[in-house]
Amino acid sequence: MNVGSDHRWKECRAARGHDFIVESAAPASSPSRTPAAKSGGGLLTGPLPRGTVAADAGPLKAMPPPGQGIDYEGHWDRYAGDWRELHPDKAHIGDEWEGVEAGAAQSLAEYTALIESRFIAPFVRKDHAVLEIGVGGGRTAELLLAHCDRLVCADISARMLQATRARLGEERVRYVKLDGITLDGIPPASVDVCFCYDTMVHLEPRDIFNYLSRIPALLKGDRFCIFHHTDILGEAGWRVFLRDWRRHLQGRHGTAFSVMTAAIMERFLRHLGYRVLVKDDESVPRDCVWICQGPA
Repeated sequence: MNVGSDHRWKECRAARGHDFIVESAAPASSPSRTPAAKSGGGLLTGPLPRGTVAADAGPLKAMPPPGQGIDYEGHWDRYAGDWRELHPDKAHIGDEWEGVEAGAAQSLAEYTALIESRFIAPFVRKDHAVLEIGVGGGRTAELLLAHCDRLVCADISARMLQATRARLGEERVRYVKLDGITLDGIPPASVDVCFCYDTMVHLEPRDIFNYLSRIPALLKGDRFCIFHHTDILGEAGWRVFLRDWRRHLQGRHGTAFSVMTAAIMERFLRHLGYRVLVKDDESVPRDCVWICQGPA
């Protein structure tokens, strides 16, 4: 199975990639800067306090011109449009990803049961409101809806949202089109659980950090978070990296696997104040899944 090709793309996507320019809120000599985070020659010279999102605390702006970043939106819209031709024997988008290459399962039914039993059922309750970032064709959204009270399905791809809507309908479900950077459209303190599975596997580390920095404001109650990403330092992840890297020099396709590790994710989570409950690098050997509580 050629995961990195233009025609064998994985199910989940979440955000259009951008580089960022941080505009300084004050000159280097300003006392409003955190002393330990002063910069010299553009390089940070001291440790940053936990929870710091941008060292200079300036506004984030997408770096012009548009189209220079990873086109997550366009690539996943095209995948959704081509899906029926690529997989005429499948019922729903996402059924083609059976967990075999990831070392997690030997069939779609086995993989679905693993996701539900290990990452959904123990943490999602009937009174929970759940946000899923990167719903794709609605495979995991369908599982979540069976366990929760209300579900918010968010995705950067309008065509993927259409596919999920056709699968789940409207009852107890709301659909939000993401812009690739913010989580606008989702009210603050409105969800008990944030679920992001088979999505961060396609996001670059900066995009992952951006979402991690925005999710806590949306949480309430139990504040559970389930995050799933690639780990190229594991043997299975390393094999995928060695197979794909030549295709993605000087940029990459929005549906390709990202270069991510568990160590980077742990640094992100701890810096932003998440409480790690479970780090699971065995259930899906190619990847890593984290169960956390978001910072209050």
